[in-house]
Amino acid sequence: MRTAELVARAAAGARHRGDTSRVFHAATIGAARVLGREDLGRLAPGARADLVCCTLDHPAMQPARDPLRNLIHVAAERAVRDVWVDGQQVVEAGRVLTIDWPLAARTLAAEQQRIAARASSLDPQGSDADTLMPLSLDLGSARQ
Repeated sequence: MRTAELVARAAAGARHRGDTSRVFHAATIGAARVLGREDLGRLAPGARADLVCCTLDHPAMQPARDPLRNLIHVAAERAVRDVWVDGQQVVEAGRVLTIDWPLAARTLAAEQQRIAARASSLDPQGSDADTLMPLSLDLGSARQ
């Protein structure tokens, strides 16, 4: 939502009339309307129960005068505490419940190794992964 408002502001220049509440409306009720889904984008009987619960005590949510503006422009996911999608809790106390984090990390590491092993055969110059993506902190060759 932040990006949408910033792009709109950049595109419109001095004529920009958007504000945070309009962007939020576009992302919720407006998006549901575009999709032809009256069961989305609102809290109402018969609508799907998608909820995001944010904490107001996060430093990025301060001052608490305009929490929606703080959430969209500053805090983003850092203030998200709990999330329910279609009535099922998927985030609790800031922790995603639907991902097996150790398995995801192992899978990612294995995939990275697989891709790195193929790098030289895919690169037109035949460069290996270490040449294409040198380590930012290569402590083995640290300069004195």
